[in-house]
Amino acid sequence: MMIKNKYLVLSLVTQIVLSFNAKADNLCGENCTYSKIENGVDAKGNPTYTLKIEPIDSTKPASIKDYERKGYENKETYEWYLGTHEVAPWASDTSITKLEISEGVVSVGRHAFTNMNSVTEVKFNDGLKTISEVAFYQTNIKKFDFPDSLETIKNYAIAIGAEEINMPESMTRIGNKAFSRINVENFVVPSGVNEISVLAFGDGSWDHSEIKNIYCPRQLSGQCAAAVAVHGDENGVNVVDYEIENGLYKFEDNYYAFADDMVKKTNPCENIENCQKQLLEAKGVCKSSDCTTLVKSANAGQLLKVGSKTYQSLNALITGNFDVRRIYTVDEANFVAGEKNRVSIKYR
Repeated sequence: MMIKNKYLVLSLVTQIVLSFNAKADNLCGENCTYSKIENGVDAKGNPTYTLKIEPIDSTKPASIKDYERKGYENKETYEWYLGTHEVAPWASDTSITKLEISEGVVSVGRHAFTNMNSVTEVKFNDGLKTISEVAFYQTNIKKFDFPDSLETIKNYAIAIGAEEINMPESMTRIGNKAFSRINVENFVVPSGVNEISVLAFGDGSWDHSEIKNIYCPRQLSGQCAAAVAVHGDENGVNVVDYEIENGLYKFEDNYYAFADDMVKKTNPCENIENCQKQLLEAKGVCKSSDCTTLVKSANAGQLLKVGSKTYQSLNALITGNFDVRRIYTVDEANFVAGEKNRVSIKYR
C-alpha cells in the first residue's frame, strides 16, 4: 500500500510539472519554450543564469511573442504602440546575465528583453530572421554577432551603448532608428543592403548615435551620408566607401576577406584565391578541397552550385543572392517568378 501511494504521489507531481511547463511555453510564444541554465556566480556569490529560448518541436519554427515594456505603469496609454498588456515572464529576473536564442527561433518579439540591465551577452543561432522593436533596448549587451539568416532589424532594437555590431552580408535593409544610441567606432554596412533609412542612426535629438566611421558600399554612399547628416553628427563621422569584388572587400586598392580586416587595414590578400578560400571556409560554405574547386570555378566565370542553389558569382554567394539560370519546367518558372507572376502554357 505504501508503494502504491508513493507512485501516486510521483504521478501527481509529474502532472503538476507538465502543467507548469505548458503554461510557461505559452508565455514564451509560438512553439517556444525557455529554461535557465546556471553559468556562474555574481560578486556576492549568488548564482547567475543563461536564459535559453528554443523551439518545443525542433522540426518547426518558433517565435518569441510581443510583450509590454517592463516599468510602464499606465498600460492603456501605450496600447496604441505596444498592442499587448503582458510583460515577459523573465523580465524582472536580475539573475539572468546571458541570453541564448537557439536554432529554429525565427523572430524575437517586441520588448522581449527590454530593461534587463543585468544581461551583458547574447548568443544567436542560425535561423533567426527578424528582431522586433526595442527587443534588446536598455540591456548592457556591448557586442552583437548576428547570424547569416538575419533579414530585418526594427526600431530601437539594439542596446543603448552597444559597441560592436556584426551583421550578415545578406541583410537588405536598415530601417528607421534601428541603430539609435549606439556607441560604435566602426560601423560596416553589409554589401547586400540596398536601402538605408535616413533615420537609421537616430534623428539628431536625444537618440543619435556616436559613430566614428561608417563603412558603406559604394553604391549606397549617398544614402549613408544622408543618414549621417540627419542624425546630427555629420562633422564627426566619416563615410568610407568600399566595394565588393570577386567576393572580397576592396578598399583603397587592397582586397580583404573580412570586414574587420578592412576596417583595421590588416591582413590584405596577397593571393586573392587563397583569401576567397579562407572566406568561404570561415562561412562554412565548403571544406578545404571543395572551396578550392569553388573558387577556381568562380574565377573562371562558371556558375556556382552549392547544395540546391546556383549562384552567378562569389559576390552573389556571399550576399546570399542565388539565381537559377536554366528553367526546364513550368513549375520551376513559377517557383522563380513567385505567386504574383505565375506563368501558364496554353496549347492550340
